[in-house]
Amino acid sequence: MRLADFYVLLGKPDEAKRILTEITTKAPDDLPAWRLLAEINFAQGQLDAAGKAVGVILKKDPSDIDGRLLRGRVHLAKCETKEALQDFQSVIKRIFVT
Repeated sequence: MRLADFYVLLGKPDEAKRILTEITTKAPDDLPAWRLLAEINFAQGQLDAAGKAVGVILKKDPSDIDGRLLRGRVHLAKCETKEALQDFQSVIKRIFVT
């Protein structure tokens, strides 16, 4: 995972994605790896791939605030405003109404 972070810092997102794909294949429950993979895909405009990675995160942990926020960003980037609003409202409720 640190190597993937390093590649991101070096501006080599494709190398980071290669490492993260290996990690998530060998350790499918590694949510931080899925999250970084989703973030990189999102930053590259690969919204479907980002959404798929976020889907894995939220399937394993539906209460994951970062995952829900990222899914909202993906929806918003796809002009799916209703779905984005639902995710953002869910995040707000979890943060402020506990």
